[in-house]
Order: sequence, then C-alpha cells, then structure tokens
Amino acid sequence: MDPTASTATRQKFYDGLLRIPTVLLHSRGLDVTQHRSRSRDAAGENLRPDVIVHLQGLVVLRGEEADTRVWLGTPRARLATKMREWSRMFYGDLPYTLGYVTSGDWLGIVVVGEDLYAGLVLQIRSIRRLVADAIKVFYNLPFLLERMITVSKFRRLTQLTPYTPVEGEKCTIELVDGAIERTIERRQCEDDEAFERLVCIYKTLQDLGNSNDTERTHLQTVESLELHTEYKLVVRLTPLGSCREPVDVKGVREWVTGMLTALSFWHGCNYCHGDVCWRNIVHVPDGTNSGRWVLIDMDESRRPETTTIEWNHPCEGEQLTFRHDLLQLGKLFKQLHPTIKLPRDLLAIRDKLLGAMEDPSVRAQTVAVMLKEE
Repeated sequence: MDPTASTATRQKFYDGLLRIPTVLLHSRGLDVTQHRSRSRDAAGENLRPDVIVHLQGLVVLRGEEADTRVWLGTPRARLATKMREWSRMFYGDLPYTLGYVTSGDWLGIVVVGEDLYAGLVLQIRSIRRLVADAIKVFYNLPFLLERMITVSKFRRLTQLTPYTPVEGEKCTIELVDGAIERTIERRQCEDDEAFERLVCIYKTLQDLGNSNDTERTHLQTVESLELHTEYKLVVRLTPLGSCREPVDVKGVREWVTGMLTALSFWHGCNYCHGDVCWRNIVHVPDGTNSGRWVLIDMDESRRPETTTIEWNHPCEGEQLTFRHDLLQLGKLFKQLHPTIKLPRDLLAIRDKLLGAMEDPSVRAQTVAVMLKEE
C-alpha cells in the first residue's frame, strides 16, 4: 500500500484483512458479520465504532481508524470512549473484548475490559512493509474469537444486534453502547400532528427524568434528544434491559410495584401509556439479585379521553383513559406462569386492576398504596 494512499484506500485494505477471519468463521458454520459505520453527527464526528464485528450476536471486535497525522494513542482512546460503559448485553461474561486501532499503516491490536481501558497487546508499525505479519495476525484471529464465544456464555437477551439499525413501520431502533436509539421520521407518521405528538411525548419524558431519580420512576431516561429537522427526531434512551416475566412471587411483587410506579409518574404527566404489554416491559439488572422493572415504548401514549383506541389493544374502539393502562396491567397477571401461586394480597391487586374500567376511582397511585399496605 502506497504511504500516500487515501483514507478510502486504507479502509479497503483493512476490510480485506477483516475478510480473512470472516471467511474462516463462515466456513465453520458460524454467524459472523462485519459492519463499517459511515454515519456522522452535526460536527462531523462518528459516534459509532468505525468497524464492528459480531459473532453469534456477540460483539467480539471493534475498530477505530485514523490517518497518518494522528498518534496511535488517539484512536485507542476514542475506541474506549465510544464504548461509554461495559454491557453484558454486548459482551456476556467476557473479561475483555478485542479491538484494533490504526494510524495510517500503523496497526495496533488492543483488549478492552470493564475498566474501558484499551490496552495495546500487539503493534505493527507499517503494514505496508510488514504485510505478511498483518495477514498472520488476522489469520489467527478466528481461533481467538471462537474461543471468546465459549467463554462469554452469551445468551441473546434481545432480538436487536448492537449497532445494527432495525427499521419498523413507526421508527428505526438501534442498540448502541449503553442505550437504545430511536429515530422517528415524519414519513413514518400518519401526519404532522402525529409526528409532533411523539416529539412532545419524548420531551415530556426527558423533563420527567431531569426532575426525578430515574431509578425511582421505573421509566426510561432520555439521555439525549435531537430534532435534526422538522421531520426527524432522534432520542437515546436508557437503561438497557431484557424482555422477561417474573419467575416467582417475589418477582411478581417487584414487577407490579415497578409498573404501578411507572404508570403513576406517566399518568402524572397527563399521558396514558396505551400499550402495557410484556414486550414493553424490560428487566434491568442493577447489581442486586432482583434488579428492577422498567416500562418502555411511549409511542402509543395519548392524553386521556382524546383518542379512540385504533391499535392492537383489548379495548379497541373505546376512548383511551388511564384505567385502560391499569386493565392491561391486570390482564398480564393472567399470563404469569401457572406454577406461581399468588398470595391473597397480590390476588386482590390483580382483581382491583381487572375491575378498573368499572371503578372510576381506581388510579395507579392508589393501587400502589394498597399494595404497600397489604
């Protein structure tokens, strides 16, 4: 490779090196993907890894590339900074993940652990002059990457693959370091009013998080909100969690307490959630045995008694109210595993929620107080 080669030429060269482990892993029947990010923010910075490699859904290799004017320590620091935090959803039980950093034709292999320090373990000062050494490194990578899968004990907790956008009818979702990024465009909404409704919803959620301890609300926190144009909204939401159901009475109690708390805060903002179901409830590990339960996906939220329910909902055709959220929560009790034998106080809470439509006095906050007093 010519020392004056362009950035694009260098990228093609490194892509060629990365194809070596990719082809070898594919030949062993493993699911491996390589993705190069070209997205930039308003300042021209790439907030995603320049290159990311997934093996069986696990992040096993990240890459940061720079030109010859930059010291190798700069992409090393940038690689670690972009990681934001160490996530088991990305790395399983791995003690570290691998990365590579470049400055022109200077190549370094690094390991990054929970401390987010990118330790340099190997460097080739000129892949132009030592191309055989570079090929040898990437030829041996698949054996280490495959071993990482075994050590990680990785189990996919979500259908999302890190840094792989999934476009749906109403938004594009992407799992990024430490957060979920939702991109909502005007073309994905029915009209301007529907788009503005979503902008207002996430601004309200952002304000709620700014004024409360986010762990106390059991709602997601808006880490950033960017209205790029009049027709594109990008929000980053934390924390990350996995869809699951409680497995015992203690878990049921923590789950319903969390959901009643979340609904109390959201109803206090004068919004109905509109879609309380298992796919919109995640469990977030927090260093304790129990973790916490968080209500997510506010896209169907509406002001009470302003909208006829026209989406997939057990009360389709009715005017949406706070009590519909409570009814949906009550119906989830019926879907709990039959081996969970609920005590009388939880059965009373279930029945109170299921009867919410017949009792206008039922509120999330009053049911939460009732649960605490039982």
